[in-house]
Amino acid sequence: MTDPEAPLDAPEEATVVARYVREIPKSEQRRLVAAAVGRAVVACGGLLVVYALIPFDRGSPPQIGIVVVVTILLLVLVSLLALRSVARSEYPIVRAFEALTVSLVLLLVAFGGTYLILSNSDPAAFDETLNHMGGLYFTLTTLTTIGYGDIAPVSDAARLTVMAQMVIDVLIIGVYIKLVVNTVRSRLGSTG
Repeated sequence: MTDPEAPLDAPEEATVVARYVREIPKSEQRRLVAAAVGRAVVACGGLLVVYALIPFDRGSPPQIGIVVVVTILLLVLVSLLALRSVARSEYPIVRAFEALTVSLVLLLVAFGGTYLILSNSDPAAFDETLNHMGGLYFTLTTLTTIGYGDIAPVSDAARLTVMAQMVIDVLIIGVYIKLVVNTVRSRLGSTG
């Protein structure tokens, strides 16, 4: 018998996950996946609708700093709540999918709005004025590190905000995903 607190090695982990998935009837698996996808779509759609409806046409540099700090705190709060949800879930893999999806869209919307405030408060912040779609587009190209070069931060405030997003992106991709995966492993190990 293995210690449930000990980290799982790869072969044992694969066995635990395979056993976990086999123990759930196929119809229940389909229902769980459909429900998870539905919840993620509704949550992400809601975030995008709220983003589209908020007028990001005002903001001074101190307000932008506050928005960035509130964005970071909101992302941390949602991430911690999502981790707790994964840790307590009967189906942690499904919950992890939802947590990662919603956290990513929240990150996109939060920084998209921040860039819109920057662009509208200082037309010289970027090399073009951003609209809602432009804010999301710039956020996503920064997140994916593609950076087509069609939109670029010009002012120091815009560059600082982009650097903050880059750091948070690394934390989300590196640390948060690792935490979610370890939480799922731990949960599967304790139920196996």
